[in-house]
Amino acid sequence: MYKHMPVVGERPASVQLLDMPQVNERYLDDELEKKWEKIHAVRKEVLKALENARQQKVIGNALEAAVDLYAAGEVAELLQPMAEELATLFIVSQVNLQPLSAAPADAVKGEELELAVKVTAASGQKCERCWMYHQDVGKDTEHASLCPRCAGVVKQYHTV
Repeated sequence: MYKHMPVVGERPASVQLLDMPQVNERYLDDELEKKWEKIHAVRKEVLKALENARQQKVIGNALEAAVDLYAAGEVAELLQPMAEELATLFIVSQVNLQPLSAAPADAVKGEELELAVKVTAASGQKCERCWMYHQDVGKDTEHASLCPRCAGVVKQYHTV
């Protein structure tokens, strides 16, 4: 690919000989960085709970998991607007965000965050396209082995 990139000035013989690009200070966003550091900290706690569930044979892999995430305070405020995307972020089939006060006794408590996590087996059937478990797999008669999202994608892009 390096050989096919546009040349500006002289180009070293190898990509390994290039200087690292300079950081453009305009693109730095401290608030966004702090937000994602917190999200990564939450994900770390979820990954610990997933590994526990794997060791206890509750799940085989992360896509077989439903995660009940119990959060309070700043963590809950951070996660609430992105609740729909949490399953994608954690690479699990389902995430249910609830108040920390509703956490059961067997939920794994966060070490540094106002957070608790409980992992169970995901409900529904496995979509053969995305491998996520969904309760509506089979509802689309044209694509009976797909979840609604995958069935929609296949219908949109598949032309015969």
